[in-house]
Amino acid sequence: MIGSEGRQTAALAERRARVPPRFPGFEEMAFFPGAYWEYSWREMGITNGKIDPDGSGIVRVELSNPIDVDLGPARALRLFEMTCPTNPARAPAWWPQWHYLGIDDGVLYAAAEIDAGEYGVVTIFDSKTGEVHPQGFMGSFSGRRPRSVTSRPTINPFLITRAVVVEERFFDPDADMIGGVRICDGERHHYKIRELYLPGKGFGGWSRSGTSIYAGGGYVDIFEAAIEVRLTATNL
Repeated sequence: MIGSEGRQTAALAERRARVPPRFPGFEEMAFFPGAYWEYSWREMGITNGKIDPDGSGIVRVELSNPIDVDLGPARALRLFEMTCPTNPARAPAWWPQWHYLGIDDGVLYAAAEIDAGEYGVVTIFDSKTGEVHPQGFMGSFSGRRPRSVTSRPTINPFLITRAVVVEERFFDPDADMIGGVRICDGERHHYKIRELYLPGKGFGGWSRSGTSIYAGGGYVDIFEAAIEVRLTATNL
């Protein structure tokens, strides 16, 4: 026989289950050994008007050995070892260093083994609430500045019409004008970072673009950079 407290708990769980997710399409996703994603990446830059050599490549991510991580009373999370069998020379140095990946009830998790048998598990993206990790999947957000989380139309190889876009913009608002250029304490940084999450697919891509200006000693250096990562294939 279920007591009043048990009935209240069950009713609360039922009400929560009826609340539609903020971003639908992720709650039925499941990972498995052999799941894979392929991403193309390109890095471009300009230094003082001179075009720097481009970098580009393909990174393939695969899931293999499952592990169960204890997250508290009567709750275990299944993660899968995440490997990049790509030629190391083709994987950029800034690629995220997560070792495990998992998804449960529309929440994307990642982890790295911090000690023998102990795992630092974090929430990367919660489709029900829109919560995202302070530094994002790629580890590129500042974690201190406002970010927007919205659903927008997108063009991608899978003909999905919408994606969840997490975006952070950074610029120095307090600046002086030096020779027609805004300079903040000798330097200025203005850039935009985006991460994409695709319903039914998971992490869909990332981009960072912007300009940095350094001034001092009678000179000004201007650096422009753009990095883009796009999902090109997956078996999800």
